[in-house]
Amino acid sequence: MGVQENPLKINFELFASYVVSTKKEDDDEACIKNEVKSFNSKYEIVTISRSLDEIYSHFYNVLKTKSEEFEEQDSGWSLLTLLFLEINMLKYNPMRASSFIPLPPDIYCRKAIVNVKNFDLMCFKWACLSALHPSLNNPDRIANYEPYSNELNFNDISFPMELKNIAKFEKNNEHISINVFGLEKSPVSSSKIKHNIIGPLYHTKMRKVNHINLLYLEAENSNNGHFCWIKNMSRLVGCQINKHGHAVFICDGCLVFFQRESDLEEHLKRGDCAKVCTILPNPGEHYLQFKDFHRSFPVPFTIYSDFEAILNPIENCEPNPEKKYIINSQIHEAYSFAYYVKCHFDNSLSFIREYRGKNCTSVYVKWLVDDVRHIYKKYFSNVIPMKALTSEELSKHEAATTCFICTEPFSTAIDESTTIHNNEQQQLNMVKLELFTDVDMVHFIRKSIRGGIVQCSHRYAKANNRYMPQRDVDDCLRYLSYKSDEDTQYLLYLDANN
Repeated sequence: MGVQENPLKINFELFASYVVSTKKEDDDEACIKNEVKSFNSKYEIVTISRSLDEIYSHFYNVLKTKSEEFEEQDSGWSLLTLLFLEINMLKYNPMRASSFIPLPPDIYCRKAIVNVKNFDLMCFKWACLSALHPSLNNPDRIANYEPYSNELNFNDISFPMELKNIAKFEKNNEHISINVFGLEKSPVSSSKIKHNIIGPLYHTKMRKVNHINLLYLEAENSNNGHFCWIKNMSRLVGCQINKHGHAVFICDGCLVFFQRESDLEEHLKRGDCAKVCTILPNPGEHYLQFKDFHRSFPVPFTIYSDFEAILNPIENCEPNPEKKYIINSQIHEAYSFAYYVKCHFDNSLSFIREYRGKNCTSVYVKWLVDDVRHIYKKYFSNVIPMKALTSEELSKHEAATTCFICTEPFSTAIDESTTIHNNEQQQLNMVKLELFTDVDMVHFIRKSIRGGIVQCSHRYAKANNRYMPQRDVDDCLRYLSYKSDEDTQYLLYLDANN
């Protein structure tokens, strides 16, 4: 099996001859039936680092288990002979990182990435070490990081590194978390191409003490990939997020960006980061309203079903106390079911079915399929024309002034109301829920923080009410006295903490 140059994806499919003894309905004499059955395995990735004995043993166990389960399913089939084994092989080209790839010029000029010039398959390792041990002089030289080459734990991880193995790397190195971003080409003109940062291609589940942002590069004419360290995320994506190109500050947990570093620090300090990327609606699309009015009608038939199960104990081996483990003590085994078919337009067509016994799930599926097929053939396969409205129904229809679905009044003449309302009004009317368009709004609600106080009174205000003192004409503060012939006015004072 040649996996020296390219890894493979393979699976095994075993073909065998099985026999079963059957009886004809009009004859008591048994006859033997012979058929060819096959059992296949899932595709497995085979690389030069994997043991072939291990792979063959895995496929053998899978096919043996499937064959034994087939014979034990009360099917009556018995193995007669093995016919042949089919091996399917596919060329496997995973997203992986290998040798050095230079940065595109427009990304390189931002001076936000450290791209270590390695000539082995361990660019992921050198990118992580360049982040953990940053070098001021020639940070792209691998010699700066060779003294720390044995610092990271790469147990059960093969090189070149694949994205799916980063979670295993984080598990081996509990003090490190990784985010991986990619590049996307965006043509500016016929001769110029701009690169944008996209992703994350991989997003850590929890931000650790040593968090590392990596950029994944792909070679144009090969399957090679390359990891490099994003030293300054703000500088890298600033010109992409806003037009003026000023720096932005991104939270590594939820990927929300801020215009000031102090806002990011406050965001992390007060625990606003929920480790979930916040996607805000576009301007003009920040309204949520109910539109599926056709779903307001009850369906003709509704089926309600329920199962009952017995909890059978499970035998378990003694767990290893040095590792995390889960003990399964019981398993649910269904022994009965019931389902109720409710007819909306004629209650006499409603019925209930119950069953208790073996093969509960198989019987449930068979009965349900038969009942649904019967209902479809009898009531839905042939479209019956609508009966003409009676004079009473027609008068009621013509006198209607509101929609019976959304209860909104018709806005046009009676003869046109139904058509216009159904085509337009249902899509534009009803309650609209305005969505948040600013991350700070989300935080205000989630943290129960009230916004700032807005002064809605005039800049200069004057009171005039009966609680003001009566002053003499010669008093210098006579203008503050109460004037009964003028309108009564009060000054509002609000004492509140934000």
